[in-house]
Order: sequence, then structure tokens, then C-alpha cells
Amino acid sequence: MKFQLNQVLRLKRTGHIGDCIGRAEYSYSGQPTYYLSYTDAQGNAQKGWFDETELEEVAS
Repeated sequence: MKFQLNQVLRLKRTGHIGDCIGRAEYSYSGQPTYYLSYTDAQGNAQKGWFDETELEEVAS
């Protein structure tokens, strides 16, 4: 898997930044998915699953 648990990631589509708090790999999808905890543009806490291709690493 490309990303690690507790790694800070960015959603490519929105630019939201959050922490990777889970990850999964399914035989039918062909790519890992990651559970991200982040804050949206309105300041609301959000959590959701995203495909690896939707995420990028935030430089530390």
C-alpha cells in the first residue's frame, strides 16, 4: 500500500487535508482505499473512504 496509517494526506479533488485513520484492500477494486478524517471547507469534521488515486501525500 502506498500510504501509511496516521499519514497526513490531501484530497486531490478538493485540497482538504486529513489523517489516514484506516485502510483496506479488496479483491474486486484493484486498488487500496483509505479512510480519511478531515475538516471540510465549512469547518465540519468529516470521515470517508477514498481510492488511492484520489489522494496525495502532504510534504512534511
